[in-house]
Amino acid sequence: MNGNLTAEQLEDCRTALMGRYHTLQELWQIPASIEADDVVQQAMTKAWESRETFLGTSRGELFSWLFTILNRVVIDILRHGSAEKRMFWKARSLDEFLNDSLSRFEQFLEMSLTSPSEVAQK
Repeated sequence: MNGNLTAEQLEDCRTALMGRYHTLQELWQIPASIEADDVVQQAMTKAWESRETFLGTSRGELFSWLFTILNRVVIDILRHGSAEKRMFWKARSLDEFLNDSLSRFEQFLEMSLTSPSEVAQK
């Protein structure tokens, strides 16, 4: 295969990577909050940046090369905790955070304004 892929061939690659990602998502129990489109885009970008290293000549070799890149992208995301650092699945809105914080602060103030015996009675 030459280095000049048509738009149709690129779309075939993207579709294949998306299918592969969904397979990995089930096998590796990747949280649904990690967006498939983002992961596939990251893999396509890495493939583009390292296109000179592709030495294959067939469509199968191209897909195998792309799947390897996708696997490494997913492993990097999971290993380095990119998803956990951003805590996609634990994200709260600012309003929820502020309301929770305010509630805890009000409880603290109530506790500090009462005597120890009053606290024990509650």
